[in-house]
Amino acid sequence: MANKSHYRRQDRSPLRTFNPQPSKMFKFKQEKILGSLYLIKPLLERMNIKSTIDSIIPERKENGQILTTGEVAEILVANRLHHPLPMKDIKLWAEVCGIKELFDVEPHNLNDDRIARGLDDLAQYFEEIETKLSINVIREFNLNPEEILWDTTSIYFEGDYDEAEIVQFGYGDKPDLKQIKLALNVEKDSGIPLRGSVIKGNLNDPSIVVENMKKLRNHLNKQDLLFTGDNAVGTIPNCLLLDKNHIRFIAPSPASSLFEEAIRSVTDEELDGCIFPDKDGTPKFKVTERGVYIHLQDKEKQEELKTVPAFWARCLIVWSKSRAKLDREKREKYMSDH
Repeated sequence: MANKSHYRRQDRSPLRTFNPQPSKMFKFKQEKILGSLYLIKPLLERMNIKSTIDSIIPERKENGQILTTGEVAEILVANRLHHPLPMKDIKLWAEVCGIKELFDVEPHNLNDDRIARGLDDLAQYFEEIETKLSINVIREFNLNPEEILWDTTSIYFEGDYDEAEIVQFGYGDKPDLKQIKLALNVEKDSGIPLRGSVIKGNLNDPSIVVENMKKLRNHLNKQDLLFTGDNAVGTIPNCLLLDKNHIRFIAPSPASSLFEEAIRSVTDEELDGCIFPDKDGTPKFKVTERGVYIHLQDKEKQEELKTVPAFWARCLIVWSKSRAKLDREKREKYMSDH
C-alpha cells in the first residue's frame, strides 16, 4: 500500500484528510438580468392579461397542465417587450432574466411544446380575449377613445407555404413574395392599440377598411368614433360606404377628378387668407376648403354601390412649403434630363 505522503499537490505540501466542517464561510452569489422587466411587470398586471385570459380559456390540469395559458401569454408579452426570441429560446431567457422571481413561474415549464399549445388556445379565443383586454386598458388607463388611427403593414415570407391559406401573393413592394397583412387600430392620443387583425395577403387595403371600422365600433361598443387613415381609406367607394354606415373619417383624397376640380378652383389669393407660418416667418402651410359632392362616376363597374347615396364631404386643400419645394426640384431635374 502506497504511503499517502507520496501524493503531493503542486505546492509540494502533503495531502490533508477531507474536513467536512469548512474552516471559512462561503457566500453564493447569483445574478439575474431584469432590465426593463422590472417596469414591464407592473404594466402587465394593470392590463390584467393573465386573469383575463384565464377567465376565458379553461385549464387542463387533468392533462398534466402546470402553467395556465394566461401565465404563458403574460410571459410571452414580457419577452416581446424585453428581448424578443423564438419559442425554443424562451426557457433560457427566463432562466437568466428572473422570470421565477418576478412571475413565480419555473423556467423549465416554458418549453416550446407548452408555448405552442398556448398559442393555439389564444388563436381559438382571440377575438373574445382582445375585446376584454381592450376594455380593461380603456378603464385602467382612463382612456376616452374619440379618434382612431388605422394602418396596415405586410410581413413577407420566403418559400412556398402552399398549405397556409392566409399566406398569399398580394399587393405591395414585393409582389414576388407571399405575404400576410397586419391591420392595427390605435387610440390617437396614447398610441395604445385597441384592435388588430391578421388578414390574407391577397386582400388590398381599400377592401378591408369599412369592415374593420364597423367591427371596432362594435368591439368598443362606441359608435361616435373618428377614424384617420391613409389613401386606402379615401377611395370613392370607401367614402360612400363609410358615409352610408355613419362612420366619420379623415383621409387623403384619392386621384379623382372630383377632387382635382376642387383643387383647380382655388386661387392664390384664397390660400393667402389662412396661413400657418414657419419658424422663419415664411408660410409653412396655406389652407382653404371646398365642399365636394362624392358620387360614383362609373356606375357600370360598381354594381354593388348603385344603391349607395351620394353625399357632400368637407375637403381641406393644403399648400405645403416642403411639398412645393420637392415638386420644384423634381421639375428642374426632369427639365435638365430632357
